[in-house]
Amino acid sequence: MSLQYAFAFVDEIRTHTMNEDDILVSYDVTALFTNVPLDETIKILVNKAFTDDWFNKTYGLNLQQDQLARVLETATTNQLFQFNGQLYQQTDGVAMGSPLGPLMANVFMCHLEEKLTRDGLMPSCTRGTSMIPWLECPALMLLLSSLVP
Repeated sequence: MSLQYAFAFVDEIRTHTMNEDDILVSYDVTALFTNVPLDETIKILVNKAFTDDWFNKTYGLNLQQDQLARVLETATTNQLFQFNGQLYQQTDGVAMGSPLGPLMANVFMCHLEEKLTRDGLMPSCTRGTSMIPWLECPALMLLLSSLVP
């Protein structure tokens, strides 16, 4: 979380009225970067980037969707990393330390949230910063786990 978002979170949480039995819950996705489905995430990112030709207009470029997809594939797939002096190849997901890791993880998680909201499956208590009753938390975790095994 960046410092900017941390301050925004603090500002937002100050305005909430809390009941005595409310619990603030923060979910962490285990090994998120290395579990990001790259092919799916690249498709999501390219589709969003080319909605209304936003990417080209914003950056003064003239790329085609397949060109951006190839650039992202080259930058994120089959990456090498070193552990204990030994080289390994990342077979799926984003390699830890990759500059594109936060972007790819955020794109995928936002897509999941949008899908759940669009399909009416997102519990209203989890949108944005919220206080949620303890019993609703496991249901959300099971739902997310069923979407991405």
